[in-house]
Amino acid sequence: MSDLTTELCGLKLSSPLLTASGCAGYGQEFFQVVDSRCLGAFVTKSATLHPRDGNEGCRVAETPAGMLNSIGLANPGIERVMAEELDNLQGRNLPIILSIAGFSPEEYASCIRIAEAHGGFDMYELNLSCPNVGDHGLALASTPEGIRTIMSQVRGLTRRPLLVKLKPEVADIALIARTAQDCGADGLVCCNTYTGMRIDIARGRPVMAKCIGGFSGPAVFPMAVKNVFLVSQAVSIPVVGVGGIASARDVVEMMMAGASAVQIGAAALRQPEVFMKIHRDLEALLAKLRVERIQDIIGRVHRHD
Repeated sequence: MSDLTTELCGLKLSSPLLTASGCAGYGQEFFQVVDSRCLGAFVTKSATLHPRDGNEGCRVAETPAGMLNSIGLANPGIERVMAEELDNLQGRNLPIILSIAGFSPEEYASCIRIAEAHGGFDMYELNLSCPNVGDHGLALASTPEGIRTIMSQVRGLTRRPLLVKLKPEVADIALIARTAQDCGADGLVCCNTYTGMRIDIARGRPVMAKCIGGFSGPAVFPMAVKNVFLVSQAVSIPVVGVGGIASARDVVEMMMAGASAVQIGAAALRQPEVFMKIHRDLEALLAKLRVERIQDIIGRVHRHD
């Protein structure tokens, strides 16, 4: 049987499979159907400084080979998340990655101060690139300057590892990745959802209330692999691959491109049990490929380019 353990920012994971932020909430319903032993870590839904109701109107719409979402960072606020929601995750012998979002550097800093006061988790994921809020989404990860501004506010507030979640639609993702690393990021999540739009032709209006939504699912997988490949070439810190992963083969492909672990989102929304299936299939696939340790395939493509 192949060894599925991997490492992320010094944390040993029993599996390379992680939840993608927002796709499993804070675990209450999720763990009623998913065996936690299939996961390497649980990534929470993004928490903001203040509670948010999220966007009005249509929030999720299926598309061929994918889905659009416009949730709008609905969450009860960081105080309630820390005081109430994390209890459901603790005691599962599973590392917890706390995702936080904000609308200014000061809000990110406030969230980290509150989270540090509570504790009970292992790592942060900084959601700097949600496409579904404001007029143009969170654009803090769009430029090197934005990354520097955020990291200068938050890096000194915690000794816990910081994962920076990148935006896929930027001019030079490798430059953004290097900037995050230079500013103290311990790892990168590559990447947040792309953006897309559908139109209700009967009404002549956009399907999503905000017109443009986050686009995810199998349709984006080749672009996600490309970005992981480019980012992992540009940095020496770990990269978490995310975007359209729905099978064991997808996991292997993403890790060969340079990911140390992967997050699964849209596929889990459709069928939460996909984590167990991928975990089983991954062991069989690695055996077929004659791979004893999954860590050995990380970045394999870079060794043959």
